[in-house]
Amino acid sequence: GELVELDVDTDEVRAGKLTIFINHRVLSPEGEFLGVVGVGVDMSYISALLQKTQQTYGRVVYMVDESGLVQAHSDMSVIEKQNIRVSKGIDRIADAILSSKTDTLNTRYEGLHGTILLTSRYVADIKWYIIVEQDESVSLQIVREMLLRTILIGLAASILTLIISIQVVKKYNLTLQNSFRLDHLTQISNRLELDRQLLAEIASCHRSGGTFSVLMIDLDNFKEINDTYGHIVGDETLIDFTKLVSAQIRKTDVFGRWGGDEFLLILPMKTGLEGVSIGNHLRATVTERNTYLNLSLTISIGVAELNENDTLESLLSRTDKALYKAKTAGKDQVVFQD
Repeated sequence: GELVELDVDTDEVRAGKLTIFINHRVLSPEGEFLGVVGVGVDMSYISALLQKTQQTYGRVVYMVDESGLVQAHSDMSVIEKQNIRVSKGIDRIADAILSSKTDTLNTRYEGLHGTILLTSRYVADIKWYIIVEQDESVSLQIVREMLLRTILIGLAASILTLIISIQVVKKYNLTLQNSFRLDHLTQISNRLELDRQLLAEIASCHRSGGTFSVLMIDLDNFKEINDTYGHIVGDETLIDFTKLVSAQIRKTDVFGRWGGDEFLLILPMKTGLEGVSIGNHLRATVTERNTYLNLSLTISIGVAELNENDTLESLLSRTDKALYKAKTAGKDQVVFQD
């Protein structure tokens, strides 16, 4: 398949804004498919660039796909609605434009208000045609106009390439950052990110005199699920558990995978007693709702609240001791450690 694929559509996430979606297939050096990186470019931004070009150079620049349908234009009302095959005047040369995929086409047609000089070029990487039009009556000389139109095509292509490159780089950087912050399986904070969040919360509370609580959560008898049903079922159980807990906590809370079947929940501005109450709510919720393949699941939770002289190590040590007491006391319970 193609490495780069463009599509113009409405972006439902961004209130239905018209957007160019650019999808890039990522291949290994051996040609194996690794994944897809996709970005969306607001069409109003592209239209504004084309409008500025039109005002500066007195030429209309727009882009059509291989069927002749307008995909980018300074007038957003014609995007994906106007086709050069059925537009009066240009329809007579539409076939010539859309069949010219190797060379720059310089031609003219009779428009509604006179002769229009037209230059088009096919951009194979995105499978679109860039078209530059100018009213012949305002041109000084044909040779000069052909040169300027060619320059404008190069400019438009460079602008589009630059936008795509910037967006892809931003998307790649975000993906790279997420790979360092998020757990690969559950897509919640990983241990490094939890350490960073804990250190920041401890420093903030020591400065302001505030407090927070930490819950260390362990899935009871999770090894039996892995041994009985296999690691795929075990992974799906962890994912379902993650979604269940994430739906019960605040946006300001930090939930992450500490390692294996252990998770950590940071509760800013919550005391130890409040942490125990939240822990019991989570424990009851997990017990009442079956997870993947309707497997029953219980959890044990250790709770600790930040003390005045706590460090990261001392806080985690007390939280771990609380979890150990919960496990050795019969599991499926919440224990607080002063």
